[in-house]
Amino acid sequence: MHTDAGDAIGIANTWMFEGDWSAAPGSSPETLGLVLADGATSVAAPEPDYGKAMHAYLQAAQALAGSDARSATAAVDLRLAFLAGRSGNFETQREQLALSERGYREVGDAAGTHLVTVHRWLADLARGDFIAGAPRRAARMGQGTRSRRRDCGVGCNARKPHLLHRSGTAAPA
Repeated sequence: MHTDAGDAIGIANTWMFEGDWSAAPGSSPETLGLVLADGATSVAAPEPDYGKAMHAYLQAAQALAGSDARSATAAVDLRLAFLAGRSGNFETQREQLALSERGYREVGDAAGTHLVTVHRWLADLARGDFIAGAPRRAARMGQGTRSRRRDCGVGCNARKPHLLHRSGTAAPA
């Protein structure tokens, strides 16, 4: 359908959905223990297949090549950053996060930019490089005018620094 219509964003979204399922296959209600219908049972979460996810994300990137879909390209870059971090390739992860942030900034997508910032913080935490003061910056992020629903979660939680601070030492003031 998307291919016949020449819909690069639709094609890319389809590949991103497939990649997301491969990267986080346990994200369905059933695997989270939520029974949706009488007689339904919980199922064990399958293992992620990061190779399959990478293939799908690269297909999405290829579908977007030559298009002017910066937000969609930034979304693919963010997913590639996640996979780079999972594989321990932190330099590539930093590069992909920078590309994603640049893409979101170019189109004025504050919520996307904030999402990249949170992913960068999570990457920093994983490497043990979390910067003091980040929870205060997160609190300011939630005070913007764009995409209040997404920003509020970050901003409201960051007003409680102990929720973001996980290094085992006292939360920054």
